[in-house]
Parts: sequence; C-alpha cells; structure tokens
Amino acid sequence: MESFLNIANVYLKILAQMLIFKQISELPIKRKWFLIIPASFVGLFIVLPPIAYFGSFIMYIAYCFYINKGQSRMMNLFYGLYPVVVESLFGRMLGYNVFPMLGITVFNEAAISGYDILIELLIFPAYLLIIHSLKIDFKDLKEGFKRQYFNTILLIINLSMILYIILVSLFVVLRNQLSEADMWRGQLNNLYIILFFIMLLYVNATSKEKLEQEIVAQKDRQLKELSNYSHHVESLYSEIRSFRHDYLNILTSLKLGIENQDLHAIQGIYEDVLKESGKSFYDKKFDIARLSNIKNDAVKSVLSAKLLEAQNKGIDITVEVEEPIDDFQIEILDFITILSILCDNAIEASQKAQQKKLSVALIKSERALILVMENTTEAEKVDVTHLFERGVSTKGEDRGLGLYNVQQIMDHYPKCSISTKSTNYQFSQTITFIQ
Repeated sequence: MESFLNIANVYLKILAQMLIFKQISELPIKRKWFLIIPASFVGLFIVLPPIAYFGSFIMYIAYCFYINKGQSRMMNLFYGLYPVVVESLFGRMLGYNVFPMLGITVFNEAAISGYDILIELLIFPAYLLIIHSLKIDFKDLKEGFKRQYFNTILLIINLSMILYIILVSLFVVLRNQLSEADMWRGQLNNLYIILFFIMLLYVNATSKEKLEQEIVAQKDRQLKELSNYSHHVESLYSEIRSFRHDYLNILTSLKLGIENQDLHAIQGIYEDVLKESGKSFYDKKFDIARLSNIKNDAVKSVLSAKLLEAQNKGIDITVEVEEPIDDFQIEILDFITILSILCDNAIEASQKAQQKKLSVALIKSERALILVMENTTEAEKVDVTHLFERGVSTKGEDRGLGLYNVQQIMDHYPKCSISTKSTNYQFSQTITFIQ
C-alpha cells in the first residue's frame, strides 16, 4: 500500500506541475505527455531517486529554453522555475496551514499517507482559485516581460525562487538530522508565499498600467496619423477643384477658338496647357488617396503615416488597394504590428538604395488577404536565409528584432504564410493571411 501511495504521490506531483506550467506559459503540450511524463518520472524515482528529484527541477527550464530559442533568458528561467515553486508552495500551504485547521497532521508523518495524495489533487484547483481571486492576468505579465518592463524585478523573482528551492531541498535532506527542520520549512513557506504573490501582484498591476498607457498612446498616435491622412486627402481634393476650375477656363478658350475656327489658338492651348496638365494626376502623392478602400481607421492611419514618412524622405511610393478591405483575417493589433515592421524596414532599406522606391499592395481574394511589400536595396541581392532569426539583420549589429517579431506573430496563425525574395536590387515580402 505504501509503495502505491509513493507512486501516486510522485505521479500527481509532476502532473500538478505540468498543469501549472501549461497554464502560465501557454506553450504547446500534447495531452499524451500529461500521461507519459509523470509515468516516466515515477519509473525514474524508483530506479534513480536523486536524478529524478533534481530532474524535476530543471525539466521545465530545459523545455522553455528549447522551444523559446532566442527569447529572453530571464523569462524562460521564470517559466521554468514557476511550476516547481508554486506546486511546492501550495502543497506545503495546504499541509502546514489548511489541513492542521481541520485537525489533520501531514508532514510530521514518517510515510506518505492518503492526505498527501489529497493535497496533490487539491494543489491545481487551489492555485487557480487564488490566481483568479487576485485577478492575476498572465497574458499581461507575458506582454510586460516581452517589452522588458521588469528586467530587474524578474531577476529578483528568479533568484528568490532558486533560493527557495535550495533551502527547501536542504531542509528535506537534513530532516532526520534537525528536529526543527519541518518547522523551519513551514515558516519559510509561509513567508515566501506572501512575498512571492506580492511580487506577482506588483508585476501584474504594473504590466496592466503600462499596457494601458501604451494603448492610449497608440490611439493618440493613430488619431494624429488619421488626421494627417485626412489633411493629405483634403489637399488632393483642393488640387482637383483647382484643376477643375482651370479646365473650365481652358474649355471656354477652346470654345472661342473653335467658334472662330482659329486652329493656331487651339494648337497653342493644347501645347501650352493640355499636353502637360494630365501629368499632375499621375503624381505618386495621389496614390495615398487609394487608402480610402481600407475600412479600418487604425490600419489606414498607420499605413498612411508610413507612406507619408517615406514620401517626405524622397522615396517614390506606389500604393495598390483596389477593393474595399474590412477583414484582415488576423487580430488587428497583430496586423498593424506586422505592417509597421515591414514598412519601417522597407523605408530604411530603400533610403540607402540608388533608386529610392517602395510599393505596397493589399490584394483581397475570396478566402485570404495578401500583403505585398517591395522596396529597392543598396545591395544587388540580400541573403534572406536567416532574416527571421533573433538578432539577424541586414542593417548592422544589435538589430534584427523586427522580422523575428513578425515570425513570432505568424506562429500564432498556422494557415498564414510569408515569402521573402531578393534579386536585382529588389526586396519583396508577400504575406498571405488566412483565417
């Protein structure tokens, strides 16, 4: 019976850790692994207990570093340590605080009992209850970590978790030598669980505040960009009205020439006025007016701002949005992020080219939206093999996060695809968005 309880305890401990890890990291774990991994650790604990004990500490860290290659090491370390620490904290909280209030002693017993199994079963539900009660949103935390809001506090949290694991392990090892080891372990748990959640609450609240500030700033920026676009369109309408007025005068002059059968006057009007007048409507500044087919103000404002920026930098722009577009197939924020990164890269690259050109096309098909971004380059051909890896860039050192971020977003949309080409001083990226 005791052997069965030991096996069940190890199995449920690893299972609770995996559930916590899945909940916080949102990393892909197939259902079968929730059976295979705990069962494997049970076998390892039977054959090689020390390796199994320490292996359970580093398993999640190793997985995070493997699957999140290139991401922040501090963030990977946090996700790796978190499930082990939380499972330990909640298990001991139930054993040292909750169960004794019911008159049940757990950790003072020499062997595993049914109460230990019950504790492992209760850990994940108790964890979810407290997390939801404290309104800790790990999506906000993750965004805050990605934006590097908390480099210092994240380092402190990681170091505190490592120290907690070391101290708890020492108290377990020295349990037979120190009569007060269980008491110290309980006091450490009580102290650290309060400190741990204070740190989490602080980071969570700060993340929400900073993200809200970013959203407000982004909305203000979009309103400003949309206002600039509106002013640009108004100036184009003014030019068209002026052109219309001039043409009425021209037609009046032509009418007089025709009535007088003055061929020389008619020819003069054509050569001096009409022959060159149409060219103004082929000016690239009129292309931006085509953005009126984009029915989302946020997307329209961002794209217009980027194109006006390119124009102001002397870049020849071409815009193609032939059909009304209101469905972008992915989350608007993700689409805007991708669009902004591609525009910034294209503007920076084309500025260095001998012929400064940039073209953007949004093509609507039956089930997809295709974004094509093309620009001229300084080099005849750019190596595109590793462009989407973190830190890789054609623009020098300490660059290359843009396209890496694009790839990270694209990973959330398996049906979407991106194609990158470079040849004959032309660099193009085509993204197909499919819901």
